[in-house]
Amino acid sequence: MRQLLLITTLTIPSFFAKAENVKDSLLRIAQTGEIQDRITAYIDLTDFFGYNRSDSALWASKQAVKLASEYGDLELLAQSYKVLGIYYGDVGLYEQAISATYQSIDLFDSINSETLQEDISGSYHNLAWYFVYMEDFERPLDLFHKAMKIIKVADEADSINFAVSLHALGSYHYLYTDNKDSGIYYLEQAIAWRKNLPVTTEEMGQTYVELAQAYLENGDFKNCQSKLEIIKNMDQDVISDYVKNYVLFVEGVKASYVGNHKMALELCQQVYQWGDSTELLRSSVGINLMRYLVDVCENAGAYHLAFNYLEELREIEQQTIYKDRQRTTKALEFEFETARKEQQIDTQKKQLSQSKIILWIIGIGLLIVSILLIWVYKVYQQIKVKNQKIENLMRELHHRVKNNLQVISSLLGLQSMKMNNAEAQKMVAEGKERIRAMALIHQKLYQQEEVSSVNIKEYIENLVNELSQSYGFNEKAEIRLDLINISMDADTSLPLGLIVNEVVSNAFKYAFADIEKPILELKLLQDSTGKYNLSIKDNGIGLPQSFNLEEAQSFGLRLVNILSRQIKGQLEIKNNNGLEYQLTF
Repeated sequence: MRQLLLITTLTIPSFFAKAENVKDSLLRIAQTGEIQDRITAYIDLTDFFGYNRSDSALWASKQAVKLASEYGDLELLAQSYKVLGIYYGDVGLYEQAISATYQSIDLFDSINSETLQEDISGSYHNLAWYFVYMEDFERPLDLFHKAMKIIKVADEADSINFAVSLHALGSYHYLYTDNKDSGIYYLEQAIAWRKNLPVTTEEMGQTYVELAQAYLENGDFKNCQSKLEIIKNMDQDVISDYVKNYVLFVEGVKASYVGNHKMALELCQQVYQWGDSTELLRSSVGINLMRYLVDVCENAGAYHLAFNYLEELREIEQQTIYKDRQRTTKALEFEFETARKEQQIDTQKKQLSQSKIILWIIGIGLLIVSILLIWVYKVYQQIKVKNQKIENLMRELHHRVKNNLQVISSLLGLQSMKMNNAEAQKMVAEGKERIRAMALIHQKLYQQEEVSSVNIKEYIENLVNELSQSYGFNEKAEIRLDLINISMDADTSLPLGLIVNEVVSNAFKYAFADIEKPILELKLLQDSTGKYNLSIKDNGIGLPQSFNLEEAQSFGLRLVNILSRQIKGQLEIKNNNGLEYQLTF
């Protein structure tokens, strides 16, 4: 089962909705106040910006670190490094976030004050989640336990922090380890602690719904339902729409587990509609929800709906990958610009302070320029390495998708061996051919230097060759290919490949039954207007004169029609000494 959303988050200071005049006041203090007040103002500004302006929050935290280092106050410096780590993590620079957080812990430890134990515990929490986000699932458990050991439950505030640690441990276990029982245990303990603390109904609802999901993943439907009923009996006016829809999601999953596919479909579609109205679908949460919706639709037999959700999921996943890459690039650019501006300010100060000695000014200026050029070059190399890392990650993504599609194809093959119905075996075989066409796209993407486009000539040649061998026509039929040698993006290549797969497969299966010398002719050319023309022609038996593509009952022909519209193409099928498909797009 897929997680809807991990509620437990980083330990961030609670500096909620502030008016614009408060921000202006903090900026004024940060620029003109006493140095200790300036550092505190910058730390507060990080929280002010943190909810929707991560780049500004990162700038403010770096200013706090710089001033605190100059001032020499270890506690302020530790707090500054802590928030710097938080906002490095917020922009996806997890290695820098881990480094800054470890520096904050070292500083807190060096002060050796009982009043700072909460800060140290929070920093260990943050470290644990950074490693989770980097998909390093071995280190977080030890860090979570360190955070719990540091907290000494002496008063109400400590008890709240201890409950947060229990919640974090529970979430980690049931989401990222096989030890679901431990996840349930810690979440139950978190609820037991919070019952005696002044926490909000919303906080209790969040903990209960995660506990319900943990019970469900452990196969305990009875306890899962009992926790959901507790949430339903809470004051619904103070519970967020998020928790309410999380409850619907868990109920939908439970319905699917027990075979009530109709209810599962209704509940999950209801959550989908809410997520669509709140932009939730454009996040990792939405991607998980869409994946589950596809499964639910398939289990319920709603294949057309499953196909629509799958197309939307594919679009969202591609947009998310692009946004993540854009976000990381923006963060790297911000790092570069901030450092460059700070260096320019320092250079100007040095020049002004030595204005009487012109030769020294020139010498220092040349030295600084040389250092800047070397530094810029190093930064450029770092950005280049980062971009290469992103390309490698994209290549690895396509590799894994291709492998997963091959696994699915193998599973379909194994399943078809157990089928006695010839029609069902035929449908499974057709499904395998479509999966192979999609897998070939991802194979091309990770094998070539450019990971965002496909050489369409090589792709169609390989696809037609595999199909001819699969249907035993590699020596029987004359295959004539005339293809333009260009690259197309994956959004166009995948539908186009599926269209070629369907049409060529149909030709090999049905067109040449009584043909002594089968001929298959495939052309992809570009006309003077820039449009592409795809023509697939055989010398087979053709179609009845009364045939209408829009009214065709065959799933393959309906799929060709849908895919043609997806790439905004015009499809025409006609008898021309055989059957000819013409697609202009």
